[in-house]
Amino acid sequence: RMEAPQATISTSNLALCGSPLFLTSYDKPGGLANPWEAQFIPTEMLNNLIEGWMEAEAGPWFLNAAVFLTALRMLMYYGVFQPSYLYGFQQRYGQTWTVGHHLYGSNLPNPLKKGK
Repeated sequence: RMEAPQATISTSNLALCGSPLFLTSYDKPGGLANPWEAQFIPTEMLNNLIEGWMEAEAGPWFLNAAVFLTALRMLMYYGVFQPSYLYGFQQRYGQTWTVGHHLYGSNLPNPLKKGK
């Protein structure tokens, strides 16, 4: 026949019984039971979002998406928008440019000059 184990009382348990921490509840109140805790509701949602999407298995997805969108933006700027801007700038102001070196002379004809 097995006997039930005896509960041992240690000094730490006795000290806890006399402590105010013995009556403390660490459970968070639900909803807006305490209006002073209202600021923690959106921050808890944000913390759950960060922990769930950026620190777990979706973290590499988020990082890859951020790098991909940055690379796509650079490609659009340097591959599409800037060349078209430079082409328009060249067509507008290129006729007045002198061709050649600024110290050693600029005797070459300007290929962008219209007319003559």
